[in-house]
Amino acid sequence: MLSLEAANLSKLLIPFIVVVLGVACTYKRNFWEAPVYAITIFYIFLLVHTIVGFGDYLETTHGFSAFMFIVIFSLLIRLGIEFVGKKIAVVLLIATIIVLIPLSINVAQDTFVTFEEVMDDMLDEDETIVSIGISDYTDGVRDEKVVTIEDKETINHIFETSANMKLKKHSNVFPHDYWIDVETNKGDTHNRERYRFRLDANFINEYLILDDNKFKQTIDSLDLKWEKVE
Repeated sequence: MLSLEAANLSKLLIPFIVVVLGVACTYKRNFWEAPVYAITIFYIFLLVHTIVGFGDYLETTHGFSAFMFIVIFSLLIRLGIEFVGKKIAVVLLIATIIVLIPLSINVAQDTFVTFEEVMDDMLDEDETIVSIGISDYTDGVRDEKVVTIEDKETINHIFETSANMKLKKHSNVFPHDYWIDVETNKGDTHNRERYRFRLDANFINEYLILDDNKFKQTIDSLDLKWEKVE
């Protein structure tokens, strides 16, 4: 998968590319047509992005901000070419890119969370994980395999290696390769709680995994005694 920085940059560059194409298409036309062409190109990109299997681009970026950026900057650049001059407009565009890219990446990074932060929000301070039950559906529902992990060292290893995994809220997803039931114990009592994670190569619950799926990698690397469900 793309690294966090590469993912952020790719999301940021798409609106810039759309703006440039919109301005180029209206170079010898009316200046007010630039936003219309740019938004049309953007919609075509969204359609292709979904059709080829990359999912909904707007689900993993700030859709309204992208639209406003495209409309405003395509119009400003086109006005600059029309009334100020092409060279000055190009200089302004380059200066804008230099200033906005670092700022946008910093803002985008604030929207990401780590797996450790998600777990901290889910569990109380006095809760301790006592077991992990994993159901493996990667070969289909009829070939389900299950395993229960109760060894504390193994449990700690799984969550420690996955702690820094970077996640971003997503919607309309239902990962189903693995169902992971985490059972906890509160304090010194026998009050058990159970939490469920759904996991596949790219998602964990409603979160998009932005770097390596360390949780899945760790599970796959362990020598677990899987049992087939009859």
